[in-house]
Amino acid sequence: MASQLFSDSQSALIRRGLTRSLKPGRLHFSAHSHHPWPDATESAHAQYWQDSTELLDSKWGKIFGTVIPESRSHLAKLLGLSDPSRLIEGTNTFELVYRVLSSFDPRKPLRILTTDSEFYSFERLSRRLSELEGVTIDRISTQPFENFEERMADQLKQTTYDVVFSSLVFFNSGFYATRLLDTLNANLPADTTVIIDLYHALGAVPVDLGKYATRFFLTGGGYKYLTAGEGACFLSVPDHCSLRPVMTGWMAEYHALEGGLSEQVRYAENGARFAGATYDPSAWYRMNAVQNWWREIGLTPENIHAHVRALQDYFLEKSGRPAKGYSTRTDWGNFLAIGSPQAQATVDVLRAQEIFVDARDGYLRVGFGYYHTTADVDAFIVALNKTAL
Repeated sequence: MASQLFSDSQSALIRRGLTRSLKPGRLHFSAHSHHPWPDATESAHAQYWQDSTELLDSKWGKIFGTVIPESRSHLAKLLGLSDPSRLIEGTNTFELVYRVLSSFDPRKPLRILTTDSEFYSFERLSRRLSELEGVTIDRISTQPFENFEERMADQLKQTTYDVVFSSLVFFNSGFYATRLLDTLNANLPADTTVIIDLYHALGAVPVDLGKYATRFFLTGGGYKYLTAGEGACFLSVPDHCSLRPVMTGWMAEYHALEGGLSEQVRYAENGARFAGATYDPSAWYRMNAVQNWWREIGLTPENIHAHVRALQDYFLEKSGRPAKGYSTRTDWGNFLAIGSPQAQATVDVLRAQEIFVDARDGYLRVGFGYYHTTADVDAFIVALNKTAL
């Protein structure tokens, strides 16, 4: 994809929709961690309050009848899915992943293949699971990035796994494994459960996952690049899924509750089989507001990523600071990881100046968003150079 900056008029239009979050003097380069909320989310959040006070218990009729279907439609378009009923909601991806893992009989051996670069909650969970008798966790290093998928394929040829869990864009480096999904498709038996974490991909890089959604679980959320805030997470369920999650709640039988729960625990044929229990649905009001705002001003994952790549190239050229792995692959996510033994100290010094970045594992993570301009990057470089760290 050709890197191309937004025009001055487009950038001005974007900034007019972010007046509450991006106050004068604030430089927010943590776009990979927490995007600023667009102004449109304020009225959306207030609408949820109004529906709750006016409709009381009946609000769920509107939520499940109007709000959630709209959100699923937005997500399906972003993901390239033809069937929004694949999708089910959760408050975070950890909860959704655990619902899938709860489908496996604890009395039987369980073997999981993952990587050394997954989000911290999954890493903690997998370490704890590996303490249990019969559970084996194998990890593939994402580095060297150049042959990650080939090494994944080799491992899959050597060992049969019950579950494979991997990100598409990795949280600690920004590495985008563009060949991963085809590699898994070509090297996995049909009965292996595959879960792909899209949290650093969706809304950051263009994806078209329709052909993979029939085979893989896909999960992600709105906290980061989709700018909807906490609580807007989803799981896309593959075709002919017969897993029976132990972590199942009343929402999995929402449409049959008037007659009481069935004697046998039944599961839907679509994403609803992984439904949970009561949650705060305000995030889905915000999700809809943000996606409608994006449509109004012409934002898409394609032009966002092209804008970000141009900013990343500009930053690397102007700052002279190398980014982890950036030159070794043809594509990358929307943040850069810059090695520094004093990464956390740099974060602290910059934050005192209302400049936001973060650090992971000795790397400064610098996230670029659709709201940045080259002037923002210039100001950030000046501040970064002054830290002398």
